[in-house]
Amino acid sequence: MLHVAPIPNAAIEQGPNDITAEMYWLKEVNLIYFVEGQGTFVKNYMQNLEETDKPTALKQLGKFVQHVIESLELVQAKRDSNNDAAVSVAPPVRPSELVLFPPREFAGDILEPRRAQLAKFWSEAQIEAKERGHRELCQAYLMDEAVSTGLDNESYKTSFNDG
Repeated sequence: MLHVAPIPNAAIEQGPNDITAEMYWLKEVNLIYFVEGQGTFVKNYMQNLEETDKPTALKQLGKFVQHVIESLELVQAKRDSNNDAAVSVAPPVRPSELVLFPPREFAGDILEPRRAQLAKFWSEAQIEAKERGHRELCQAYLMDEAVSTGLDNESYKTSFNDG
C-alpha cells in the first residue's frame, strides 16, 4: 500500500527526495517500499539501475502517482450524498440544443434542480458563469448570423467546441 499524505506544514520536516505536488506529499521511503512490494521483477529492476538514475526514476514515478491521485479528486461522480444514483443527472447536450432553451428555462429547469450537486465541485461564481454563458450563447444565436448558421448546421458528428 502506498502512503500519500496532504502536503505537511512547515513543522514537519520533508526529506530532500520527497515528492510534493499541488495537494499531496509522498515520502521517498514510502515510494521505495511501494516499489519493492510490486514483486521481484520490479524490485530487481530498480536495484539494477545506476545509482544516479534511481532518484530520477523514483521522482518520475512519484510525480505520476501524485498526478493520478490528484486527477481522481477531480472526478465528478453522478451520485447523491447517500451514494445513490443521482435522480436527475444532466444529459450530454450539444450547443444547438442549448439555444432552444430560453435563459429563464435553462436557469430554472436545468441548473436549479442540480445546483446542490454542482456546488460540490464548482463555486457559485462558476455556476453563475455557466448561466451567463448560456445567455450569451442564446443572444449570439439570435444576433449573429454566423453563429445561428453554424448551430443550425450542427449534427451529432460536430464536436462541442466546433458547434
